[in-house]
Amino acid sequence: MALANNSDKTGAQLNITQSTTDQKKAIIRVANLVEGQKSFLKIKDKKGRLLHAETIHGQPSFVRTYDFSGLAGEEYIVQVRTKEGVTSQRFSVKAEQDEAVYFKPVVRAEPGMIKVIFKNPMNSPMKLNLYDKNGQLIYNTNVASQEVFATGLDVSHLQHKQYSLSLQGENYAYSKNISTR
Repeated sequence: MALANNSDKTGAQLNITQSTTDQKKAIIRVANLVEGQKSFLKIKDKKGRLLHAETIHGQPSFVRTYDFSGLAGEEYIVQVRTKEGVTSQRFSVKAEQDEAVYFKPVVRAEPGMIKVIFKNPMNSPMKLNLYDKNGQLIYNTNVASQEVFATGLDVSHLQHKQYSLSLQGENYAYSKNISTR
């Protein structure tokens, strides 16, 4: 997505695009600079406070990706100063909202065995609990985020054949009643 494009009498051309692969990163391109002449690039917040400054050493064009994720706000100003003058452009870099993709766990009951497979895409750990029909906790474990979890729970030594499985995370809950008969 193009955020800004500017060219004025100074000759410097600014083109600013938000990186498509990273949040709050922008690619700043400066073109039409005079080869062999120093140019100066400044990035400021929307109130004009200097966030970054660097010298472009005699190159006719310049491209760099800047990470704004550690900074508050979404609006910034880029200025390029050459001997001819200053080119300035306002732009925005917004973090995209994370979308959580929830995968329904695969739970298979066999005589004496409960098989559980799922992926935890959350940014926080989840708890897996297995209860018997009386609500007694039989098995529990924590599953780290982005971890694929697969296990076979041996319940052959237990007298009950009815169970309840629950997965709980910060923004996610799943439960299922299971029979191993």
